[in-house]
Amino acid sequence: MTRSIWRGHVTEPKTRRGRGAIPVISPLATRLESYRARSGNPKAGAMFPNQNGEPMDLANLLNRSILPSLNRCAVCGKPKGECRKPRANVGSPDHEFERDKMLPEWHGWHAARRGLGTNLYRLAVPEKTIQAILRHANLSTTNTYYIKSAADDTRVAMAKLEKFCDWQRRRHNFPKWQRSGNA
Repeated sequence: MTRSIWRGHVTEPKTRRGRGAIPVISPLATRLESYRARSGNPKAGAMFPNQNGEPMDLANLLNRSILPSLNRCAVCGKPKGECRKPRANVGSPDHEFERDKMLPEWHGWHAARRGLGTNLYRLAVPEKTIQAILRHANLSTTNTYYIKSAADDTRVAMAKLEKFCDWQRRRHNFPKWQRSGNA
């Protein structure tokens, strides 16, 4: 990556670490290569240009495509603004909009980066490696803002600790009253 594009502004990446190739998993790489081939294999320019060849406005993409796909009615399956149909000869709506809870909720563009950091951490990827993938200058940024622990992670961690402590007690052959946790 040699430049940063956000809301139509083209700038240099914030840091030196922000330059260079962006690592992606194979299924995404395959899709991006297919998209690039369908786009005529351009050698320069924005990866996702608008009709004028300028960088795509992600706010427009969000409002035009993403939100209507995610905010569909559970009753009729139509996007939020289109689900109310008047009954024949009556001016009242056929039903009230009820969001389909089976669809994921939109949490913003940055949520993907936080989700990536958190999921890599849950897969036991070292924090320094996550920092490199997310291209942060400081490890503290990665740890503070991009790695979130879930309640289930906490329960699993405490269960592991309990199992370890029990194993240590048995290993060191503590008396039975100490093994049960009674002091």
